[in-house]
Amino acid sequence: MPGLDAINANDDVIKDPLIEQALREIYSTYGELASVKNKAKSLLKFGRNDAVSNAATGSTIMTLAGSEDHETFVSDNLIDTVSSSSGDDDQDLIIEGHTIDSNGDFTFVIQTATLDGQNKVVLSTPLARVTKMYNNDNSDLVGNIYAYQDGDITDGVPDTAAEVHCIIAAGKNQSEKCATTISKDDYWIITMFSATVLEKSALFADVEIQVRNKGKTFRAKDIIGVQAGNNEEQYSIPYMIVPPNSDVRLVGIASADNKSLAGSIHGFLASKL
Repeated sequence: MPGLDAINANDDVIKDPLIEQALREIYSTYGELASVKNKAKSLLKFGRNDAVSNAATGSTIMTLAGSEDHETFVSDNLIDTVSSSSGDDDQDLIIEGHTIDSNGDFTFVIQTATLDGQNKVVLSTPLARVTKMYNNDNSDLVGNIYAYQDGDITDGVPDTAAEVHCIIAAGKNQSEKCATTISKDDYWIITMFSATVLEKSALFADVEIQVRNKGKTFRAKDIIGVQAGNNEEQYSIPYMIVPPNSDVRLVGIASADNKSLAGSIHGFLASKL
């Protein structure tokens, strides 16, 4: 197959045959050469949701505003504001996310914003996705921290829950969002995902890893069942490949409404050559 010599030449130190297979599959499916040596970056996403639904559509395993079950995605760079529910928060915040261009291509962006309590702080670069926020200062955060589309707020809290895209819950210093977006330059090679029911009662849940490719809809790529008191891990053999410009999320469907689930997705990035 043309191009396989280039794969071997660029990844000749790789000893894992599953990585080699993934790179070959990327070439055969998408017609692109990719390398894990050039990127050399693992990608772990983890999250928690204390109000997972019993509905057929479930809930994304992330901290959500109000009664939302999933993030409401936008197709333009509309996420431009952060604020805290506490007037005591003035820490430096790191925000990781993506911009989107007119072709629907995502570019990864990292920026810093300094909180001003319950007042709005405008991001230097408006985003279409916020995948992670964390405290980059030397004092703990006090309130809930919100990244959202500019709109009305009450005491630092956005009035429209659907316009909130990432939250750091009070008492935490990092968002817990088991969802992400892959840039136009990368493939995500997923090695495993896990789920845990954070309840002592007789509870179970189905947990799906869902992927939405560019211009498509979300669909399940794998599923596991988990019971209270257990942590379930699903290893991807062969590795699961997520192409550029895709959204990925972990979704739980609990046996009853308003139950607590946690989960994670593990893998590494391969960059286009």
